[in-house]
Amino acid sequence: MLVRIDLSIAEVLDRMTICEVKLAHIDNAAKRCNISNELEQLKQQMSAVALPQSALDLVPALRESNDENFREIDNVFACEAVGDFGPAYVRAARAAFIANAERARIKRRINLLLDSEIIEEKTY
Repeated sequence: MLVRIDLSIAEVLDRMTICEVKLAHIDNAAKRCNISNELEQLKQQMSAVALPQSALDLVPALRESNDENFREIDNVFACEAVGDFGPAYVRAARAAFIANAERARIKRRINLLLDSEIIEEKTY
């Protein structure tokens, strides 16, 4: 089942970069198939959208932020798996928080650049 909803371009670009990051980090074939399917559907939808270079220039930073967030959340889970809630856990959790905040800033910049009708708001 699918639900079609309106999203900001930044949200779609974010989701696409998350899929790319997951494909770079996940080895499980079934998961990779699902991720690839999602990414291809997103690419198909975006193929009809002409984005200005100024928005495209922000996509690599968005991807990097999502990659950093993915890696640090992996570190958080690794610490949790062994019951280590010390400095390594705190460092990874803070790094994930910082990467996620940067991700939100980049998405906001894209939305403002494109004069989006939908702009995500954060409490921080």
